[in-house]
Amino acid sequence: METDEAFAHEVEQLCSPAAFPAQGGGDVELITTHISWVLRGRRDVFKLKRPVRYAFVDFSSPEQRRHACEEEVRLNTRLAPDVYGGVVPVYRAQGKLSFVGPGEVVEHAVRMRRLNDADSCRERLARNALSPEHLAALAQRLAAFYRCAPLASAFGTPERLRALVLDNFDEIARVPEFPAPARSIARLRAHAASHLEKLLPRLDARHDGGAVRDGHGDLRLEHVYFEGDALVPVVIDAVEFEPAFRGSDMALDVAFFAMELEDAGRADLAAWLWSCFARALQDYGFYPLIDTFVMYRAAVRAKVAALTAVGAPAHVRRRKRDEARRLFALAERAGHDHHTGRPAVICVGGLVGAGKSVVAEALARAIVGPVISSDHTRKALAGVSPDQQAAPAHYTAAFSDATLQAMRAHATLVLESHRPVVLDATFRSRAWRDEARALATAQGVPFLFVEATCQESVLRARLRARQARPGVSDAREAQLDDLLRTFEPLSELPAAVHLRVDTEQPLADALAAVTARLASG
Repeated sequence: METDEAFAHEVEQLCSPAAFPAQGGGDVELITTHISWVLRGRRDVFKLKRPVRYAFVDFSSPEQRRHACEEEVRLNTRLAPDVYGGVVPVYRAQGKLSFVGPGEVVEHAVRMRRLNDADSCRERLARNALSPEHLAALAQRLAAFYRCAPLASAFGTPERLRALVLDNFDEIARVPEFPAPARSIARLRAHAASHLEKLLPRLDARHDGGAVRDGHGDLRLEHVYFEGDALVPVVIDAVEFEPAFRGSDMALDVAFFAMELEDAGRADLAAWLWSCFARALQDYGFYPLIDTFVMYRAAVRAKVAALTAVGAPAHVRRRKRDEARRLFALAERAGHDHHTGRPAVICVGGLVGAGKSVVAEALARAIVGPVISSDHTRKALAGVSPDQQAAPAHYTAAFSDATLQAMRAHATLVLESHRPVVLDATFRSRAWRDEARALATAQGVPFLFVEATCQESVLRARLRARQARPGVSDAREAQLDDLLRTFEPLSELPAAVHLRVDTEQPLADALAAVTARLASG
């Protein structure tokens, strides 16, 4: 095959209507990346691997390029099963290339269904159409994906992560005219090295515990789509050319997406993604690692932007330098644990049907922290899915105590990351409430108990409605009478840490009252 430069001229022939499968009109767009040619028609997309060899990828032979195409299809059908149509031949006849033949097969390409650009998370975010519900659905999908993904223990060792992080700072320091002072780069590198040393036992435990998986490797906003009104994520463009780029802690994979949300000024959405991801996996062990992971992802993108600026036209150079400056500033904030929310323990309790979970989830988004639910925690301990009914044995005093201790352990991990945490349960017994207050005291953070209230008639109406729409809570109207009789009064809570909110009133009113109380404390 010709060189990359020579073949590039031939690839342009594939934009011809005669060379491209019928698209129902419209032009074919050719996009050149550092390793691929992407041809986008109205209905189909074809991706050819460029005959290039870099330090991180070798596509110099036809066999290597075909294998890369096959790997791209294999890997991406995991998260986008109806997008990738397989590997197809590229023909040459009478000196011209074509996807439709006949002719000599000279190359191979990946065929994809074209997705609507407006459905990507990047475009949705730009028009404020990326919702918490989208992120909850993405977290659920990713959690299921990682559970089934093969272990990648050889690639995701703590030593390799440390080398990647520190080598990246060394590479940044060598970028001509990087838009940050050399002393800032050196200071952040030194901080990262020290922090990674402290995190080594935790990183080792996660590595040995199976958290390192063969993941996606490039989980960015532009690679995740929600088509139309469907809450079903479609994730494309996993890294196919280097398994080591995919093999990492699951949370490091997700950190790419979360970092881009933060870069766009949506720390609230990033925090909600982490909360939903932890809940779906019942894994809060990554919370003390989030900032290091986000720092690394931001620093890598800062380096890439700065390198792109080198030798680029003036307008591109300005834009990429601004991007590098912004991303390095994000890396500095993450590296030094500068969060939007202050650490605190906020309990949201009350009778079943009082609207606790609605308040808890909205509050968690408002204060940029996770919500830890007794319902989800109990069912995870019981080994049943959130939408399955737990057995009576899972509601005994002993099992409830195990649930409380698991919630406390999860919350401790969150607080270690210097973030606030919301605990969602009835807190029907003083013992549960005392345990939550003791956690706050032990961690030296503020405590607040938010009591969700409403009229009994409203409680019963909500519980009857829940009967028709089962969810994670197993509580029904039949349990209300028992709870009304056994709920221990909140008399031990001083007024300074006890706030009642009426859930019959607008949710915004409750959130305003809680955030005002937190700010005053």
